[in-house]
Amino acid sequence: MTKFFFYGSLREGGKNNYRILGSDKFGTGKKLGTAKINGFDLYISNDTDWPIPTACPGKSTLVGEVWELDEQLESFMYRFESGYLHQTVITGFGPCVIFYNNIPEDCYYLRKGYYHAKNGDFVASIAQNSI
Repeated sequence: MTKFFFYGSLREGGKNNYRILGSDKFGTGKKLGTAKINGFDLYISNDTDWPIPTACPGKSTLVGEVWELDEQLESFMYRFESGYLHQTVITGFGPCVIFYNNIPEDCYYLRKGYYHAKNGDFVASIAQNSI
């Protein structure tokens, strides 16, 4: 079973967590816990109906959850996140796969109404209504 680091809508409480990780339709997964990694900046869209998070290489700390996925869900996840790059990052739970964008700080996202969530935490940013 492969471990994944989810920082956005796949975290508990996120819309995609319920649809994908909360259902056996695509396979099974288990949350191992919360983790932080360095070297990524978090950007969030200003869309209040469905805020979209994206991580880019940077200088901040990113907050997320580590999930262990079976082969079926792992395969689905690579298809679901196919528009993103992926790499292995090290967490307190061991190596994990993260999906991210490779876009510089003066990126497309800032020009398209995204803001830099300096706390690195998608769930906390949404809860604080900081959009």
